[in-house]
Amino acid sequence: MKKFFLLLTVMAFMVAAPLAMAKEDKINCCVKGKCSKMTTAKCDKAKGEIVKDCKDCKKPAKSK
Repeated sequence: MKKFFLLLTVMAFMVAAPLAMAKEDKINCCVKGKCSKMTTAKCDKAKGEIVKDCKDCKKPAKSK
């Protein structure tokens, strides 16, 4: 019985590790001149631009 619980515990950690690693990192995304941290998928959905630093985020030029 002791070996069963030990095996069960080890298996639980083996399953939990990949789930914890699957978390997506947040990046700086520039959307209409505003910089915010979000995932790459959300940035693409918002039609934003990925920037290294928020200083690089510029307001779009107004068209006449």
